[in-house]
Amino acid sequence: MEPVLSNPQSDRVKKVRALHRRSSRQRAGLFLAEGPQAVRELLRFRPETAQTVYAVPDADAELIELAAGRGVPVREVTDAVM
Repeated sequence: MEPVLSNPQSDRVKKVRALHRRSSRQRAGLFLAEGPQAVRELLRFRPETAQTVYAVPDADAELIELAAGRGVPVREVTDAVM
């Protein structure tokens, strides 16, 4: 299991944060689904499009299980990173 992602200035966090900008999404060919409902719908209906689920330690256990069951990696992050 990977360590908790805790540095808001890490390259990975910066790349994900950049997906808020349309130009970054278009360049990367990716999008960002935020919030439990959006992530749940993505995992239920288009799990093949999900690369990673980022979750705080007290995230919805059902959502984490759904991601794991669909083969989508779950990465634990701190509140500061989220």
